[in-house]
Amino acid sequence: MSRKQQFCPPLFEFPAQSIGWNDVHLFHSWNSSYDTIWAFDFVCCNEQLCDSETVTIQFAKITEPTKLLSCQKTHKLELKVTDPLTRSNQIESVRILFSKICAIGVHDVGYDCSQSNQFRCGKKCISKHRLVDGLRDCTSLTDELYNDTCSLKDRDRIKCTFTFLGKNDTKFVNLIWVNKINGGIPCVERKKKTPHFPTICDGYVEYEEIVDGEINTDETHCENLLCDNSYTRCDGIWNCRNGADEVRCPRLYCNGIDQHPCISPTDGQIKCLSISQAGDGVVDCLGGADERQLCRRSSVALIDYIVGSYHCLNNQSNGKQINQGSLITQTTKNKCIEVNQLCDNVLDCPLHDDESSIICKGISNAPFCDYQIIEFLFPLRILLCSLDDTLKLFMWGSNDKTVPHFSLANYSISPPYSPISPSIKTIISSNVSEESSLTFNSHRQATLVAFHCHSGIPVHLSRNESKLSPKEIEKRCLCPPSHYGAHCEYQNQRVVVTMRIGSIEWQIAFKFVVYLIDNANHIVQSYHQVDYVSNRDCGMKFSFHLLYAVRPKPVDRKYFIRIDVFETTTLRYRTSWLFELVHFYLPVYRLSIQLTVLNRSILIETRCPLKCHSKHGDCVKYVNTDKFFCRCHSGWSGPSCTEPYECTCSPDSICVGSWNKKPICVCPLRKFGSYCYLLNPLCEQTNAVKCQNNGQCVPRDLRINSNSDTICACSVDYRGKQCEILATKIHILFASLPSHSIPESILLHFITVNTHAPPPGITTTEKQWGPHQRTTVFKKVPFDQVFTTVNWVNPFHLLFAEFHNNMYLLTIQTTYVAWSQMKFSIEHKARCPSIRELLNSTIVAFLPIRRVKYYHIPCQQRLHLACFHDDEQFMCLCTYDRRANCFSFNHHLERVCQYDSYCHNGGQCFQDNATCPSIIICKCPKCYFGTQCHLSTKGFGLSLDVILGYRIRPYTAFKDQPLILKTSVIVTSIMLVVGLINGCLCTLTFKQKTLRKVGTGIYLLVASIVSVITMTMFTLKFCLLVLSQLKLINDRSILISQCISVDFLLKVFLQTGDWLYACVAMKRLFVVTKGTSFNQQTSQRVAKWIILLVGLFVIATSAHEPYHRALVTDEDEGRVWCIVRYPESYSKYLNIYTSVITIVHFIGPFAINIISVCGIIVLTARHRMNARKQLSFNSHLRNQLQLHKYLIISPVVLVLLGMPRLIIVFLVECMKSARDSVTSFLVAYFISFLPPTLTFAVFILPSQTYRNVFKTSMASLRKIFHRCLSVHK
Repeated sequence: MSRKQQFCPPLFEFPAQSIGWNDVHLFHSWNSSYDTIWAFDFVCCNEQLCDSETVTIQFAKITEPTKLLSCQKTHKLELKVTDPLTRSNQIESVRILFSKICAIGVHDVGYDCSQSNQFRCGKKCISKHRLVDGLRDCTSLTDELYNDTCSLKDRDRIKCTFTFLGKNDTKFVNLIWVNKINGGIPCVERKKKTPHFPTICDGYVEYEEIVDGEINTDETHCENLLCDNSYTRCDGIWNCRNGADEVRCPRLYCNGIDQHPCISPTDGQIKCLSISQAGDGVVDCLGGADERQLCRRSSVALIDYIVGSYHCLNNQSNGKQINQGSLITQTTKNKCIEVNQLCDNVLDCPLHDDESSIICKGISNAPFCDYQIIEFLFPLRILLCSLDDTLKLFMWGSNDKTVPHFSLANYSISPPYSPISPSIKTIISSNVSEESSLTFNSHRQATLVAFHCHSGIPVHLSRNESKLSPKEIEKRCLCPPSHYGAHCEYQNQRVVVTMRIGSIEWQIAFKFVVYLIDNANHIVQSYHQVDYVSNRDCGMKFSFHLLYAVRPKPVDRKYFIRIDVFETTTLRYRTSWLFELVHFYLPVYRLSIQLTVLNRSILIETRCPLKCHSKHGDCVKYVNTDKFFCRCHSGWSGPSCTEPYECTCSPDSICVGSWNKKPICVCPLRKFGSYCYLLNPLCEQTNAVKCQNNGQCVPRDLRINSNSDTICACSVDYRGKQCEILATKIHILFASLPSHSIPESILLHFITVNTHAPPPGITTTEKQWGPHQRTTVFKKVPFDQVFTTVNWVNPFHLLFAEFHNNMYLLTIQTTYVAWSQMKFSIEHKARCPSIRELLNSTIVAFLPIRRVKYYHIPCQQRLHLACFHDDEQFMCLCTYDRRANCFSFNHHLERVCQYDSYCHNGGQCFQDNATCPSIIICKCPKCYFGTQCHLSTKGFGLSLDVILGYRIRPYTAFKDQPLILKTSVIVTSIMLVVGLINGCLCTLTFKQKTLRKVGTGIYLLVASIVSVITMTMFTLKFCLLVLSQLKLINDRSILISQCISVDFLLKVFLQTGDWLYACVAMKRLFVVTKGTSFNQQTSQRVAKWIILLVGLFVIATSAHEPYHRALVTDEDEGRVWCIVRYPESYSKYLNIYTSVITIVHFIGPFAINIISVCGIIVLTARHRMNARKQLSFNSHLRNQLQLHKYLIISPVVLVLLGMPRLIIVFLVECMKSARDSVTSFLVAYFISFLPPTLTFAVFILPSQTYRNVFKTSMASLRKIFHRCLSVHK
């Protein structure tokens, strides 16, 4: 008699209490008559809490004998567990099952569930929304077997055909079941587009599609495919009819020869059967091991992989020819059963061979093929269990592990492995040691447990260390921030913040300071600091509490969460966010925040509505709202940074505010504490990570437990835990492409290929195997270069480049080698064409499930073809034996940025990883480019920055600059000299009183002065652009000043000059119209008012631009740009307004000049015709053109100068990219500044009157000059 039988009753509870979920108890029996791997025999629950429909026994609860527990046998429960040998996993499986069964309490017996939305489930009522949702609410599964799903009228259900409990069924199932991450049901409406390529034509039907009555599966139309290939070889499953893929494989029997192990049906001896006798329709081995196709399914609708694994013996099958068909009918003459039906004391086979002594000698009532102990079975039992392909899946614990995955090997046979695996023994011993390590203290610990603290920690408090009598020991509670009170029984009003952070700067450590502030005086109620490093903390959620300053909080205020972020190493400020607590009246406010720190400098706002103290703070705009705040310097606080406080932080830290009359300190790396005087010792410990190659040790936050105390922040060129891995510099060259075909950016797809799974039952220490891994990165191609470089440290085997909707195969490495540098040239022969270019239209029109079986044809017909792809799922390589080897590849991968406002002007934002991006790139719409789509190339808004900026090479001598820049410098210098001379001569001429008696002279005098200013501003703008792009000017105050003033003033003076020239043309037309009735004095007064109105009109229509001008840094190019960026709330309307006004300023003067030319000619001709009627109108027209040509020349010239720019605006929409030719745009830009340089030639030279006045002025000037020389002598 065992010790259990000696000291325990036949049925006893252990542990003698509920295991913790809904009063569930575990019971043991010492007289069990069956073998089991379960550590307990019965699972019991309280009938009032859990519904138990299949009760085996009832047992009185020990602590409350009046309550009965309903018990069920453990082995009859549907408990799912990956490792039943450990007690902890078994209890966890009980918890999962009973959490579903006990999710809804039991109702009274009289409750009839009569409401229309209720369904009776034993002794409880459930909502009909819980029917057929994949979650078991009733122990009898009546909620999942419900048939009338069409009557539920639930919009969250779809029609689905699937296999359930061995039967094909069509129901309207809940989307929860279909969308479950793990193990969602195979729904017809949601099935995959194509099957897994390595399993196509492998002998197992896994995919079925019926179109127009034709059945297409992954096993039809397989004439051109081989069943014995690198994916099926030696995987333990017969994919060929004769098992050709499983010969010459490492195994216990028939190792390395063209024979299969076979159990003789007569004596049970194991022999080797020739491959020629396999798959011939004659059953030679016990269980039909040589004719496995007899028990295979042929439809995806049938359950699992097989109808039955073991082929029963019968008088017609033993050693005789068997009628071959695609699917065996279950009859007594020809029957297949499951291997676990062997030796179960049930006669399933017609000749009873399933219970014969050959098979069942020494077998207990346990399952015949227990996957947990398969390695310890007898050889005969192992061979019979190998008939069940599903067993191989269980042996590895995951269905995915035995599925063949993409490989670069043509035909590889796994090397011999040791057939004995120590893995289970290791698991058992390790779990036992873990479970036995829990200990408890004695009486003092028990008294503390009895002293209840709500969410707190009970402690002993002794006021006298020498005496520890019970009277002198007090029990206290240490309360968390969320609670207070003697027993932590009260909750604090608080804000619970859950924050997830992302940053593409993986190696930079950040410090986030989170404040709870009010709207009264921006008083900090409380704050919390978070340390973050992306390569350690990406994806981590940070949760913490922020308390209000007083209890209860004032309800007459609004409250906000403000977050500032600093770089920990340099303590440089980066950006800020503001989140309003909308429902601030809630006692506990929960706020979830997703933050992304972008790899860019903060836009310096040029206008701020706040009056921040100029010396004590800066006005900063929140990155997520249109609001501003004053970010105070160290030692100052308050809404306007006017309130001083004493900063007592350590000298190497910074003060960022005050709280409770104490400074808020931001500590540098390796410092912590309220005042940053404490040193974090983790980096100095002997077991700390030793960073190499100038890597910096970053310790963890001592408040947070982590798997590693320290990590290394590496430089750009190194990676690894110790920065020991030198990044491979991969150079992508585009020298063979025409200049206009070089892309602005490319996608690089790195594919890592993992090895095959080893044969079932054999363990290996080789590299982790599984599906291939794909990593896609974006890389910008520098403007004036024909190559780009990316640093890469992770192993990869395939590298593809993608741009302009074309794929290029750059390299194939069967074994990864970490080279220091790799160079690849983009050539046409490396292009991977679409399958539509390779196959005829008939094959292309096939369904994907059928078309994929013809993918070998391109490889066989085109001997130099290296790769190709389809439009649905696959990227394919051509192997050395000219077969297609394909793997899944999502051609439409789109990862939208977490932070949408990164890209300007409607650009699409993409990132290389959904949760932890390392690269962000913008896909710009037409007419915009730049890293953030911040540069516009539309004609009428074209600026010199956009045209010439990317042509200037930073940090390069002028002699090495492009020719177009040198030419622009020369042209600008000539225009400046000519413009200044022109302006001075015109001013000297039109300042004479004789010409200022009429309005025309006044207009021209002001226009002459404006032309001098315009050309000066134009030259200044050109010089500042060149110097800033050459990195000779880096002072951001200078750059922002010129961004606000120079661009705006240049635009105002140029437009003012254009309007003044138009006023001259209109005045001349007005003079011609009035004739002798023209009044000079009135003309003078009107001209002065018009000049004033023109100036005000030009300034008013452009006044909004300086307010919204800002600097943005292009991190990839290292350039600083001046852009106009409007707030998102009204950017659309301002952009439309700006476009309309720009067109008005451009078309208005142009149209007035044309009208004036035509009007002057027609009106003068008509006047002369009235006086001399004997001549025709055409004759008068020619005469007047000759007589008044000086009046016509100026507007005609102005019209001609405006034509090139007008043509570019309306015929050439914009520059498509930065690589487009800018010659025409640059010429048009310079032409727009010619009118200010040609005033003398346009207005003075054609007019005899103006020439005479000019000569008189010059004569006077010469006299003054000679007089000065005489006096000097």
